[in-house]
Amino acid sequence: NNADLVLVLITCFSVLLGVFLTTSCCRRLSRGLNNALGLAKDIQLGNLSRKLDITSKDEVGRLSQALNEMTNTLRDKAELAHRIASGDLNFEVAVASDKDTLGLALRDMVANLNELLQEVRTAVIQVDAGSTQITQSSQALSAGASEQAASLEQVTSSLNEMASQTDSNAENASQARGLAEDVKGKATAGNSDMQSM
Repeated sequence: NNADLVLVLITCFSVLLGVFLTTSCCRRLSRGLNNALGLAKDIQLGNLSRKLDITSKDEVGRLSQALNEMTNTLRDKAELAHRIASGDLNFEVAVASDKDTLGLALRDMVANLNELLQEVRTAVIQVDAGSTQITQSSQALSAGASEQAASLEQVTSSLNEMASQTDSNAENASQARGLAEDVKGKATAGNSDMQSM
């Protein structure tokens, strides 16, 4: 009877210990998984400031470490995106692997933006050169127009002088005609006087 009682007590104690240990393991596992799930939801919402403080070496600990590393990598990529947004394109994007979709996209974005900026710089240089040529052409046209204006002024002055000379010549010719008619009249009168004598 005593042996049966001891056996029943050992069995009950073993069952209670098994239930306690199972419950304890389940709670610890559940708590670790809930923390990991919370971090995954924060990452989904874009919150990269959280970190799990689980140091166990079991599956939950390895899952927590992987989630922490993923958060750090995403935080680094977010920092690169902020640098790109602020106009800083003087850096190399580190790609974790050939399957790092975000890293590859950021690397391509930086390369494409640098290429675009180079094309814009080239276009600005060409526009500046064209502007300089247009300015020089405008100055040459302005100088030519000034020379033409001066030539027109000289021609106008010469024409005015010629008009004045022509008026003077016409007046002199008119006076000469008047004098010639007066001389003719006197010659005719002198001729008549000579014939009557």
